Amino acid sequence: MLIGRHSFIRQSKLSNVAGRIDYISNPKRQEYLYATYQTEGATPEFWKNLAREN
Repeated sequence: MLIGRHSFIRQSKLSNVAGRIDYISNPKRQEYLYATYQTEGATPEFWKNLAREN
């Protein structure tokens, strides 16, 4: 298998798996991150750039 020059792979043993599962599955500990865009008055160029980036 050939790996590119700028590819990085790291393997490590997970510690505190129970704590990680609790953090991921507990809704009180979750962060709700989302992106918003002001689209009022958006130009066709804005939509073109947004489509390209997504």
